[in-house]
Amino acid sequence: MGYVITSARETGTITYYCPSTRSALEKLHDFQRADYRDITVTFGERVISEGQLSALEARDTAASLGT
Repeated sequence: MGYVITSARETGTITYYCPSTRSALEKLHDFQRADYRDITVTFGERVISEGQLSALEARDTAASLGT
């Protein structure tokens, strides 16, 4: 299971599937820089905030470093 990021645009809805926490955080930041509106990040049925996503990325990074 991965993350799904959706946003409203003038031309409709844009949706990206992100297989990792890091890619979801990067895509979220891309959407924010592009001034997309109503950005939602979900993992399964759960809505994830930017803060939660950042915390998960920090945890994943620490785990990969063995700390």
